[in-house]
Amino acid sequence: MNYYVYLFGNIGLILCNVMILIISLSIKDWASQDSWEGSLLSTSSSYYKDAPCTDSSSTCKVYSRLWKSGLIILSFDILSILSLLFLVYLLFRLVNNSRIPLLVIYSMETLSIVFHFIGYFVWVLMNSATYSSDCKSDGSEICAKSGPILSLVILLLMPIQVVCLVFTLKFTRKQKKKKQLQASTDLKSFDSDRI
Repeated sequence: MNYYVYLFGNIGLILCNVMILIISLSIKDWASQDSWEGSLLSTSSSYYKDAPCTDSSSTCKVYSRLWKSGLIILSFDILSILSLLFLVYLLFRLVNNSRIPLLVIYSMETLSIVFHFIGYFVWVLMNSATYSSDCKSDGSEICAKSGPILSLVILLLMPIQVVCLVFTLKFTRKQKKKKQLQASTDLKSFDSDRI
């Protein structure tokens, strides 16, 4: 197959991961307890930091943890998205035959995974999230909903993206160089035939 087909396939896969990341952050179904459901940073009526509660209640502590961990995962996922978009830019530069060190490309890929990994696990650990379809919260822990599940899916898809990118850059690049070498050899033999 053509080198450029693989590159565009990788670009498509990266952009799909970016879209799923954005969807997971914006989905309204992130967490719940017995009396409420919420998105990444808010319940249906207010942000977690502004939610009405008494200082001594466990719900207040849960809201505080959700607010802090939500900001952390949002920050790290924005960094992950930016590194993935910069990776797409670098791959488009490769399509235009620009010379880009592979270390830079691999660094962007690695950074995106590390940023998402840190944000996701900080959120899970801070909130003692429970993943279950029949989750019953006792007040101190929360039930993870669709948002964290999509974040977990992204965490599992990113290594597949890495494998595809490494394959494209290592193996198909060698094929491209062989074809270029063969083309230059054919051109030299064509010139020698004319002399």
